[in-house]
Amino acid sequence: MKKLPRNGFDFTNKVVLVTGGSSGIGRAASLLFARSGAKVVIGDINPAGAETVETIKSENGEAIFVQADVREAEQVQNLVVTAVRTFGGLNCAFNNAGVLPPMAPLVNLEESTFDQTFAVDVKGVFLAMKYEIQQMLQTGSGAIVNNASIAGVIGERGISA
Repeated sequence: MKKLPRNGFDFTNKVVLVTGGSSGIGRAASLLFARSGAKVVIGDINPAGAETVETIKSENGEAIFVQADVREAEQVQNLVVTAVRTFGGLNCAFNNAGVLPPMAPLVNLEESTFDQTFAVDVKGVFLAMKYEIQQMLQTGSGAIVNNASIAGVIGERGISA
């Protein structure tokens, strides 16, 4: 699998955790990390992450899938522990898990929709960072990238949650 991308990044023997790695940007990032030499841990509520792992393995890369809901502290902690137990550490995290709730004006938005959006998009990042940082402090290094859509910085009609 060791085919460096055009950008030339080398993640050889680095352990990278990707939340929300089953599809979209998370899947693309997982594949790019693996193609750059990383050992990839995909954490997602969506079991399609196992397919991403199979793609990585078919290209001679190393990866595992851990079904995890970023809204649940125990599951996020287990995700980090599993990464360390499987590959011996955690060098980098790409926190990408997120939801896009139904488009609706604020006055029509259900409170439960807001609660779910906040739990995944805010609390999920908090929990991921909490346990990733704990591990990185033990080893003295690491890097974390938190991904968000443009909706996180620019308001748009119908994206009230």
